[in-house]
Amino acid sequence: PDFYPAHNGIGAIELDAGNAEAAARAFEAAIAASPDFSDAHYNLARAALTLGQADRALAELETANRLAPEDVDGLALLTEVYRAAGRIDDGLATAKAAVQRAPEDPGLHRDLGRLLMEKDLHAEAHLEFAATLQRRPDDVDAKLGLARALIKLDRAEEALVPLADLAARVPDQAIVWSEWGAALAKVGRIGGPEGALAKLDRALQLKPDLASAHIRKIGALADGRQCKPAREALKAFTARKPRPEVLDKAKAAAAACK
Repeated sequence: PDFYPAHNGIGAIELDAGNAEAAARAFEAAIAASPDFSDAHYNLARAALTLGQADRALAELETANRLAPEDVDGLALLTEVYRAAGRIDDGLATAKAAVQRAPEDPGLHRDLGRLLMEKDLHAEAHLEFAATLQRRPDDVDAKLGLARALIKLDRAEEALVPLADLAARVPDQAIVWSEWGAALAKVGRIGGPEGALAKLDRALQLKPDLASAHIRKIGALADGRQCKPAREALKAFTARKPRPEVLDKAKAAAAACK
């Protein structure tokens, strides 16, 4: 009964079978038998996430990381949990550590790029997304991240190529069309069937509550001095009762018409 690897193995089987509560009990037994067994803490965190216990998962992952700081899987999951908790600086630290330990893993570069974007470190994020795509050219999330970084770096023209590719490969992803519309608006291509407004309308057809597409559409109309349609778009968005801070962004987007 004190053979902790067996408890950990039972937990892994239960977790794979979808029995998260039974898995958690098995991992707890492994930890009781060997408190310094990092794998059991990591696996208990996975079970806790499945059960919606984010705080517990974070505590177990931090323990696992303390016990096995070189474990890349633990660093990657800890990065994800830190990001979900809004602890971006902590997530950056673990993401950088993971990349340092496994520089050939494309997913780690992508995750680091996401966190760098949240810190407005767009040039550094661009490098990480590019590193992902060098190793995994079809990574949709990395390609979208690369395009977003290019837009933020005032290189919107360069972003058009990956965005067009994404729209062809994942045409049902509203966020892709919204970002494509943003890039086109940046380079002044507003109207017409291939312009920003057409892409943003497509985004809203796919996901009518996508705030970024509403705000960008309002901004594109206002910048194009189409003030009546801009006001109508703002009114339509206001009717959806967005959060106050989001509505403020929409109103700011319409400011060119004041």
